[in-house]
Amino acid sequence: MHYCYMTTIKSENDTYYYFGKHTGFIDDGYVGSGKFVEDAKASGKCSFNIEALCYFETSELAFEFEELLVENAMSEITNCVNMKPGGIGGYAPP
Repeated sequence: MHYCYMTTIKSENDTYYYFGKHTGFIDDGYVGSGKFVEDAKASGKCSFNIEALCYFETSELAFEFEELLVENAMSEITNCVNMKPGGIGGYAPP
């Protein structure tokens, strides 16, 4: 199953949003792989809620949508923690 998602990350002080694409199931424990997400998981002080936004028949279609989704989120959503454009996958170095 291919889908694009939004992860809501709640810390003691604020709420953050991360957007991406995943192949798997919504309840498989995956919440994102970005630097901010990894650091938040490592801190043990944040809670995570993932919400599927759209499902796709192919990974390629999901990547295309992710590119638009992340581009929009990075420019329009306060507290969006994506660090690089979507659509290509990968991990932004520190």
